[in-house]
Amino acid sequence: RKALVVKAVSAPPAPSTRLKAGVVHGQELKELLQHAQDKQYAIPAVNCTSSSIMNAVMESAKEANAPVMVQFSNGGGSF
Repeated sequence: RKALVVKAVSAPPAPSTRLKAGVVHGQELKELLQHAQDKQYAIPAVNCTSSSIMNAVMESAKEANAPVMVQFSNGGGSF
């Protein structure tokens, strides 16, 4: 078996300088999703089941200079 190696790369520049780090909603979210579609990149949605996973997700997004969606669920960590 061969291992699959995935390298993180930065997303293309954001569609607008209005987009700042933090929660994005409304028109800014629509712009971000349209930009991702136009530039053909995915925005990962990560289910965070602990604070250590949340920290890792935020650090990785910052390092890659890329957007990320954070998901939370009630009982998702029990699997």
